[in-house]
Amino acid sequence: MNRSLIHIPLCLVALAMAACADDGDPTTGTHIGNPGDLEFRVSSALTADDGALELQDLDQARFALAEARIVLRDIELDLPDGLGCEDLGALSTQARCDAVGHKVVVAGPFVVDLLGRTSTPSLDGLVLPGIAWRRIDFRIDDARSGLLPFADPLAERSLFVRAWFDHDGSPTELRVQLRFNEDARVEARDGLIVTDGGRLVVDFDVALWLQHVPLTACIAQGELAVLDGVVTIDDDDGGHDCGDLEAAIKQDIKDSAMLLAE
Repeated sequence: MNRSLIHIPLCLVALAMAACADDGDPTTGTHIGNPGDLEFRVSSALTADDGALELQDLDQARFALAEARIVLRDIELDLPDGLGCEDLGALSTQARCDAVGHKVVVAGPFVVDLLGRTSTPSLDGLVLPGIAWRRIDFRIDDARSGLLPFADPLAERSLFVRAWFDHDGSPTELRVQLRFNEDARVEARDGLIVTDGGRLVVDFDVALWLQHVPLTACIAQGELAVLDGVVTIDDDDGGHDCGDLEAAIKQDIKDSAMLLAE
């Protein structure tokens, strides 16, 4: 199973999908079963005593996740070899099958709350066939005008993350606000079949999101300022000598994703 992702990155969208039936070959599309789910979410290999999901930076400092939202322009699910659009039957109005690209496309944009596992607009009505899914691609985009209120910290941006940590004995907030347009990919080499009532999951391990980011050292060196109890990493701000923190965060998020079936 490949934890690769070309983005940054990424809460969770619940999508109704068809699970495979008990009989028939799920690689051929000969059956469309009962709906399951497609979900974008965060988890963590590190958890605080109060249950909060934790991030860990290059200096081993921990940050308790409070919010993680991302904007997706579209979602694409590659069809297995030997299966074409003509085998799928009718799809929801939220999706179309691209015969040339050999994939099912769900057009956005969507604002995805990875921690809350919700999406705006909702994708709950989407129905897709229960087959052996091997790859999901999605386009991370900035929240264009009108998608979110101007005062929303995700407005005109692609990613907004909040987390809490201890700085000199005081609770301090970390904010990551990035704007970028990149394609993301997560794969399962052998394919994953969603069972009746189950789900296909794009899971981001937030413990890895800062693993190559010397955040604590940057603060100690005065390269990142703590202003009114907040440290901000913003791609509009190049005024520090700590290296390209934004690029490191994007890459760590890309590498943190795994495709699962539950």
